[in-house]
Amino acid sequence: MLQQANDIRTFRIQSALDKIIAIELVALPPDNKSPFDVIELLRLTKLQTKKATAEMNALSLSIFTASNEYLNLLLREFDAYVAQYNLEARIVEEMKIRHAMADTQDSSGEYF
Repeated sequence: MLQQANDIRTFRIQSALDKIIAIELVALPPDNKSPFDVIELLRLTKLQTKKATAEMNALSLSIFTASNEYLNLLLREFDAYVAQYNLEARIVEEMKIRHAMADTQDSSGEYF
């Protein structure tokens, strides 16, 4: 299970994040000696931005899907662990304590 979770994180989530980081949003013309044609620069920028947006959306969806699979994998194992060691009652009690503590905190985190 840990290997499967690590594979999802490494090869699907981190890999897609690395691809997003590498996406070029704007590329200036390679010839530094020629003046920019503003209209052409705007046209190229619009095309590049549209392409980058499509790539980022696809990669973001891929990350979202992989993240859900990652969390579901971990939750299945957590549920099995809780059931195996009969921890349901302890978890419920801990949650009651946490909720009671949260109800006595103000917005700065200080207790009343």
